[in-house]
Amino acid sequence: MEVKRVKCPQCGVILEVKNSKNEAVKNFSCPGCHASLSVTFHKEEIDDSITRLPDRKVEHASLPMLISNGQAFQLSPGRNIVGRKASTSVADIQIQTDDRLISRHHALIMIDEVPSGGYRARLTNYKNKNLTRVNGVDVVDDDEVILEDGATLLMGATVLTFTSKPFQHV
Repeated sequence: MEVKRVKCPQCGVILEVKNSKNEAVKNFSCPGCHASLSVTFHKEEIDDSITRLPDRKVEHASLPMLISNGQAFQLSPGRNIVGRKASTSVADIQIQTDDRLISRHHALIMIDEVPSGGYRARLTNYKNKNLTRVNGVDVVDDDEVILEDGATLLMGATVLTFTSKPFQHV
């Protein structure tokens, strides 16, 4: 499935548009200002043999997760966009918070299966201008950080913990 990032010319919001229906042109409205937008996709780039990832709601004990304020957010293989919960957010992991310094699309965590078994997690700042830190170190521009079990993530003023161990609510 081809994905394109577009900027709304009216309100400036950055949107990710997925070509899930194998369309040459996708017409839609901006969730921020409701402007009519259109994106052209290249049909030859779409590979129909790609299988769909498992539904995000399926729990898998060995998959890593993020913990924030006693809530666990299961990460899925592939791409996971993390951000603040909002009606216009398209983040996969939406953190419920009043912290306006965490963006609606704050960071990208890629979960890759490794040949020896298990998973590797890579974090990027997702072209975000707001603060992202991993274990106290700023993540800027195109930095990519490998997340280790127990890593502390700071997105805006919101603290999250990355773990590959099963979550135990206390």
